[in-house]
Amino acid sequence: VVGREKVAKVIIGFARLIGEYKVKFRAATVNGQPGWVISTEDGQLIQTVALEADANGLIAGIYIMRNPDKLQRVRP
Repeated sequence: VVGREKVAKVIIGFARLIGEYKVKFRAATVNGQPGWVISTEDGQLIQTVALEADANGLIAGIYIMRNPDKLQRVRP
């Protein structure tokens, strides 16, 4: 997805989908980049999201990890 409006629409769409579930968002550093960790109310990790910025500070990449094997390495 490329372009400010398209990226914003995708993020808003995901937020609406996630809003149907009871989840917690926690700001975090993910692989050295700003992002957040999403977990269930009881603390079960669902996914991580990392944001890569370009030289101008604009979002150049969004990295989402849902692989349970890799999520085991994430601190609660």
